[in-house]
Amino acid sequence: MSSIEEHCKECLEKLGREYREIHEWLDEFAIKGEMFLGNHHKYRHHREGLIQVLDLFGPLAMSAAAVHIARDMKDMNGTFDILTQKQMEFMGGPDRWYKKSEVFGE
Repeated sequence: MSSIEEHCKECLEKLGREYREIHEWLDEFAIKGEMFLGNHHKYRHHREGLIQVLDLFGPLAMSAAAVHIARDMKDMNGTFDILTQKQMEFMGGPDRWYKKSEVFGE
């Protein structure tokens, strides 16, 4: 999984701006203290999540969200496909909390 910093760096390279607020919003349910929820993608990392970003932050932010979600999908299943919310819920399996260090090597 990519960290917020990695998502910011990729957007800076591709879009000319970090869009940190978008990455933090997308991953809001992922990190609590030193723990990481592996199945947090089902909440906002899908096509409907892109529409929410458009409504909340505008069209430029939607591009940043698409970059973020596509990267996470690539990390999860090897494709850049952005799925629907129902597809993400089906794929996700049970929620499991991990130590952040297990996921990000911090």
